[in-house]
Amino acid sequence: MRKLSALSAVVMVVTCLSQPVMAGWVSNFLGKNKTEQTDASSVGGEEKNAKQSAPGAKDAVTSPTPDPARVKQLKAALDWEKPPKDLLQRYVGTWQGDFWVYSVEGKLEQHNKVRITYTLQSDGTLKMEMWSGDLISKTWVTKVAATYSIDGDKIVCTVQQPDGSSFKQIGHYNDGSVFFVSQVNDGIEHTRERIDGKRLLTDGFGVYGSLKKKDAHVFIGRFLKQD
Repeated sequence: MRKLSALSAVVMVVTCLSQPVMAGWVSNFLGKNKTEQTDASSVGGEEKNAKQSAPGAKDAVTSPTPDPARVKQLKAALDWEKPPKDLLQRYVGTWQGDFWVYSVEGKLEQHNKVRITYTLQSDGTLKMEMWSGDLISKTWVTKVAATYSIDGDKIVCTVQQPDGSSFKQIGHYNDGSVFFVSQVNDGIEHTRERIDGKRLLTDGFGVYGSLKKKDAHVFIGRFLKQD
């Protein structure tokens, strides 16, 4: 397994065309199942008649150029939202819960108890520290740290791995959630984080390694605020 997101990395560090079949309706379009030949001239005539009888063929009306203000309004509706001013403040506190990792087929691969603390820093950034539950010692073991910051319409999360390495996640806010894309060199990883009252929810997936030997996972985190 490879590097994971800020909320998913803890689990990963705790443990170590063929040729299309020509059949069905597709073959009919390609003429594979025809038993009779059609005269070419009749085909051309049919196409011409179809064009002449098509709805609006003679009285088509050119659509007006969209109003620039309306275009801007529509683009804004489809674009990301600006992060709320209190977005990082919403995370502040201690959260505790569970984190699950599944195969893409739905097989449970791992389950961990997790504790997360978020603290606002004097420079306006947000520091995250994450612990996972050690079943043998019955204690919390620090596994991952991260720093959140807002840069314009982006939320930047820099993740510090236990081995000293780091990577970034670039997120955007929309519909009450932060959608993160991890900048990793050996795969793709996407995560959605959202706060619902006293619940911190995270869902994501990652595919790591080469296409010939891919390492794919689905992960889910559910945490309750403790203070």
